[in-house]
Amino acid sequence: MLAGEKAGQGPAFPVSPPAAPVVSSPIAAASPASVFPPRASFGRRVGAYLIDRLAVFLIVALLIAAAVWLSSPGTDTGTGGAASQIQAHLDDGSAVRAEAPMVIAFGPLLLLLSILAPQLGFPLILLFFLRSPINPETYKAEAALLTGVMLVGLLLTLLYKPVLECLWNGRTLGKRLMGIRVAAPDGGKAGAGRIFVRELVGDFLLGGMTGGITTIVSIFTASIGREHKSVPDYIASSIVVTDRKTR
Repeated sequence: MLAGEKAGQGPAFPVSPPAAPVVSSPIAAASPASVFPPRASFGRRVGAYLIDRLAVFLIVALLIAAAVWLSSPGTDTGTGGAASQIQAHLDDGSAVRAEAPMVIAFGPLLLLLSILAPQLGFPLILLFFLRSPINPETYKAEAALLTGVMLVGLLLTLLYKPVLECLWNGRTLGKRLMGIRVAAPDGGKAGAGRIFVRELVGDFLLGGMTGGITTIVSIFTASIGREHKSVPDYIASSIVVTDRKTR
């Protein structure tokens, strides 16, 4: 007879059956969206790409304006008044008429190439201007000014994305505005080595060597591919995810 029982009566206190062991399901544990950030949508990636390209172009345009202003007559830069010489060249109707067909024929192509592969587009734009019919009196000033600006543009194109992504945890200006970032395969922070391989080798080097073909390929792989990864993502084993705070 158990303690607390009386003859002919049941137990004084109800006895609960032993609880069944709790078995956690690995599928249920791994299913919450909070465990892994979602991949960035194709639209956000395109938006970030265009914003970053526009930012570089605006910086180069500001540098051109600053260089022309500093080289204008009355400033102590010693450049021989490049601004006045370039203006004189633009005022020369015969030179403008000679250059207009070349600009109309090759301008859109150079602009498209500068968007797809600016590392290749900037040198071609420089070559286009230097080989076009230019007044001999203004050639040296224009050549020096354009060469300096294009070299700065190449340097910006080379370092803009990797430097910002290292400083801003995988984000450039465009990625920050669009709420996405470059991440490691597990969704964590991408290291500097992975970022530089992605941007310098996968984007800058391959993009220049292929004339922007890798950018076109990335459009398809990032939009319809199973993993939504671009060519630089495959090269560096990286992914692009959505920031949690913007979801």
